[in-house]
Amino acid sequence: MRGLTRNQLVLVLAIVVLLIVGVVFGVFYYQAVSYKAAVAKDIEQTEANIERMSWDNDVDRLSRELAPLQSQLAEAPIPITVDNVAVFDAIHLAAVKAKVEYDYGYDNKSLTIAGTRYTAMTIEIDTSGTTRQIIRFLDELEKLRESDYDTLRITDVELNLGASDTWSLEFNIEIIIQGA
Repeated sequence: MRGLTRNQLVLVLAIVVLLIVGVVFGVFYYQAVSYKAAVAKDIEQTEANIERMSWDNDVDRLSRELAPLQSQLAEAPIPITVDNVAVFDAIHLAAVKAKVEYDYGYDNKSLTIAGTRYTAMTIEIDTSGTTRQIIRFLDELEKLRESDYDTLRITDVELNLGASDTWSLEFNIEIIIQGA
């Protein structure tokens, strides 16, 4: 039995080296393809975000939507006074129905809408609860707006996840009344 000749040994060594180089190139190729796909996905998401931001921040469109709303507000019957005690009772009943505890602060703020000065009876609400409780609380407040207080609006909403499934919610309830 004869051993490998020198040429055969060099040929086997060259084949092994080529196999190793081929495997390394294959690994690099698949890494590059994977990276390229990840970059393409990031680009697609970024373009979608830009498109959404363009729609959300379309000042001309928002201005067109604002004009009829301002004219509706100017024509809407705005109350001269609102019974503070009745408002606080209604908010308390909404919190009881939703089974949330809340804290509040009260202030009257001057407000100008379409060149007319109004007063915004502002109640700052701070509450916490489960998602279901918070949604029920906001739903009860919406019912309050629909039934008794046409000029009620909820502003400055800030929702944060606390411990476990408890959410903290801070927002302002404003009821616009005539006068400054």
